[in-house]
Amino acid sequence: MCDPAPWPPKRYWTPGDWREHSLEDFLQVRMALEGTAAALAASRANPTSILAMRAAMATMREAAMREDWDALVQADVVLHSTIYEASGNTLLAQVLGTLNDLQVDIRRAVMSIPERKERLLAIHEPLTDSIQRRDPEAARSIMEGLSRVFTEDFGVELD
Repeated sequence: MCDPAPWPPKRYWTPGDWREHSLEDFLQVRMALEGTAAALAASRANPTSILAMRAAMATMREAAMREDWDALVQADVVLHSTIYEASGNTLLAQVLGTLNDLQVDIRRAVMSIPERKERLLAIHEPLTDSIQRRDPEAARSIMEGLSRVFTEDFGVELD
């Protein structure tokens, strides 16, 4: 006889759960979904979401100049969360939001390396611009490029 499923069912991952999965699995899911979220956000974002994205970008730039890694990572989390919410797809936002929360340590590791930090910042600005211009294909392409850069930073090759 099988053990019954836990009740109530586990609705979200909790911090640390990503370690139960390979980094490759984690990055594949991110790459598969983030481009869609960005494209949807470019079609659906409202002015308040655009302002929130711009504010997060400004905070990212300021934090990078101060080399305040915690503030930089937090602003990046806010930017991505805002994009996910702006997609208008609540399930997509929920799934990506969970991944977003789980990768704080990974982001801190990447963004504390100066040349990588600059490269990631240089990609986030056009991403925000493409969403504001309402260009879904550009937003998708840029977000997928950002995911590829993130993956390359860890030396992971995804099939």
